[in-house]
Amino acid sequence: VQAEVVFRRIGLIAGIVTGLLVGYEARHLFELRQNSDTPLIATGVQLLTCSALFYFNAHLIREKWRSLFLNVDGQLAESQSYLGAAMAFLGVWAVFPGDWTAVGWAALMFGAAIGTRLLNDKHFLAQAWMFSAAVALRAALVNCHTSDVYPHHVITRLITLPILALVFYLTATAISGEGELRVNLRSFTLLAGTSLVVVLSWFEAAPDWVAIAWLGLTIALWIASRLIKINDLCWQEHALAALVTVRLVAWNLDARTPLARYLPILLCAAGFYAISRLCTLQDAPYRRVAAWAHTWAATALLAALAWHESPQPWLAVIWALFALSLALVDRVFDVEELPWQAHTLAVLAIYQAATVNLYLLDKWHGIDLRLVTLS
Repeated sequence: VQAEVVFRRIGLIAGIVTGLLVGYEARHLFELRQNSDTPLIATGVQLLTCSALFYFNAHLIREKWRSLFLNVDGQLAESQSYLGAAMAFLGVWAVFPGDWTAVGWAALMFGAAIGTRLLNDKHFLAQAWMFSAAVALRAALVNCHTSDVYPHHVITRLITLPILALVFYLTATAISGEGELRVNLRSFTLLAGTSLVVVLSWFEAAPDWVAIAWLGLTIALWIASRLIKINDLCWQEHALAALVTVRLVAWNLDARTPLARYLPILLCAAGFYAISRLCTLQDAPYRRVAAWAHTWAATALLAALAWHESPQPWLAVIWALFALSLALVDRVFDVEELPWQAHTLAVLAIYQAATVNLYLLDKWHGIDLRLVTLS
């Protein structure tokens, strides 16, 4: 590096022209990847070497002699950082085909996040955004293998999706500090990591036990949110709890075996009751609403299970006993919404008794069922 502006600008412009030429020649890589997953080691090494040189020029050289890189010179040097990112992107694609492309890009995403944290560089932050979007899209289109669901198991999906989820979580950890772009990127990477685990559970677990797998992730998110105080994890827990509820109603209520009907719903209802009071941060303005939503979902699941599984004469009795149980629990723990749920179940029990049990003519061990159930 010399103070002579002509040499410096010639070097910068030559670097940019070189990067554009390399990028133009890389068009063959796009054509090849449409039909083949053959690794291109030589091409990848060349592209990654170019990337390293561009980053060296844009960040180390420019930072060391910052006074020489002002105005146009600084902009030309900064543009080489993005050329370095593009070369790294293509180089990884050349070396790591198929399902492993996303893993390689995830490494670049994490590297950009580390660069953002250590150098406080907005250009690394922008590149982290671009890499994270590319990884998320690639994982959804390729790594999820949406055409191969249970009972088919795809080894690369079992390996790469947990790795990608972990790198997304690590990237969220590395992106610290204030600023809207940083906060939004952390939220995006946390959501992407959780989404990959949800999809993996959906495709790899037996359909009867998907809800339980999601419940385990829900509890894990709840524990993590309590430990590291990140509100995004609370919102993810709420969304996943709603997804668990929908899954139980849509699938497990009509499962073939009693075990697949009873166990998931009972476990999930117990889990919702257990975490209802601690599912948000202490200062969350919606804390009461979230707690109520969890317990109402649990009560609704148990009431629906009783409606689906109980013989008609006994449904009113079960709902009445359930209402009594909720009232007794409220007397001990003073849970403000449980009386409302008990009242709702009591009304349902009365309606069932008035419309069904009053007209029973069947006998139970020689005793009138109407008399037994209404009593």
